[in-house]
Amino acid sequence: MTHYEVLGVAPTASATEVRAAYRRAARDAHPDRHGAGSAERMARVNEAWRMLGDPARRRDYDAQLGRAPHGAVAPSGSSAWSDAAGSRDSVHVPAPATPARVPWRFMAGMAFAGVALLVIGRLFTSPTPPTGPDNILRAGDCVTLTPSLEAVEVLCSQPYDAVVRVLVPFDQQCPTGTESFRDRQGMGTACVERVAP
Repeated sequence: MTHYEVLGVAPTASATEVRAAYRRAARDAHPDRHGAGSAERMARVNEAWRMLGDPARRRDYDAQLGRAPHGAVAPSGSSAWSDAAGSRDSVHVPAPATPARVPWRFMAGMAFAGVALLVIGRLFTSPTPPTGPDNILRAGDCVTLTPSLEAVEVLCSQPYDAVVRVLVPFDQQCPTGTESFRDRQGMGTACVERVAP
């Protein structure tokens, strides 16, 4: 039984006629009016509407039945719609989707431009002068040592007494070969290595 026969319309029926036939068939087969025994018939009516209510599905369904889709005219002398099993000539088969292409050339060009800008910027800028001491001791800082056993940061281009090797908490001892001096900021103990005068 075809979907047209389930709804009680001819294959040449318009979309409006199919909709009216579906409403009439649904009213006649609804389980609320006719009991649970009509549920199977209602399922067939709904499936018929699903296929015939959508123009694309209806066109494909007509092609499977070997009929010209609604509103289409079969070419003269053509057997495209006469094959009962359906023909691939009458069914719209979408072209396979092509994957998105990665713009490799554009990305390589942008990378090259970025590197070129960095090189040009480096060539035309002068080196930044060394900044002054910030009074926060770090490993590698140059310091002068005060009589009160404090380490004071100075520029390494100026005279200095020692170089900080490591900072340790107050409760730990400095490694062998270094002397301990207090950090002026109270951050711990500076383990310094004296330089030759």
